[in-house]
Amino acid sequence: MLMKISKLLVLALVAAMGIVVFLPKDTMAEEDLLAGIRATCLGDVLDDCRVISAGYLNKDDGSFDIAFQTQGGSTVDDGSIGNIELYHYDDGVWVKLAEAHEAYRYSVPEITYDGLLHVEGYSNGTASLNADLLFNSEEGKPGWHPVDIETWHNTIDEKLPAGLGIWKGVKYNFSDWEHGISAKTPLWQDSDANCCASGGEATIVFEIVDQVLVVTNVIYTAPKKAN
Repeated sequence: MLMKISKLLVLALVAAMGIVVFLPKDTMAEEDLLAGIRATCLGDVLDDCRVISAGYLNKDDGSFDIAFQTQGGSTVDDGSIGNIELYHYDDGVWVKLAEAHEAYRYSVPEITYDGLLHVEGYSNGTASLNADLLFNSEEGKPGWHPVDIETWHNTIDEKLPAGLGIWKGVKYNFSDWEHGISAKTPLWQDSDANCCASGGEATIVFEIVDQVLVVTNVIYTAPKKAN
């Protein structure tokens, strides 16, 4: 097993022995990330890449934990698209946690009071489908771990009133004081245009089970009747 060597010791060895040390591809020395994160795109996903936002989310004790960079640019397959780079601070180096480019733009990540790491994102086009990322930290397992927030879509129709469906992305709330984790969405009837849902609204309540977001309740609000 490789021992983790401090940055200062690495520099001393380099100076003494005349060797070149390369960090693994998905890690970056603290000084390198700090120097470039505000202006230089990390990774090589996007063409014509530009930094939209960048920063750090610290642990409660003030120590480094998450570094992020949201980007705008394009790819041959997607056209204009966004990308997010997430790094987790681990014993002197930044280790890549995630890289994603399914959203037109990604919002600045947030750590909720329950200790979830959430990145909001929506796809390009009229559908504005969710491209969110969610991670949690489990007791006894260091670091952050991805949570599946897509599978629940496969069975949500059977939990909705008959004839109603979800046609676009939902608005997640991972700091819901009443429900814990929830999402709100308009509901569409079959006869609706894509722009205009007329079937009322649903509040979907979730819990995380074995790293999967699971629906525990659906609260339906019927549309208001015209006077």
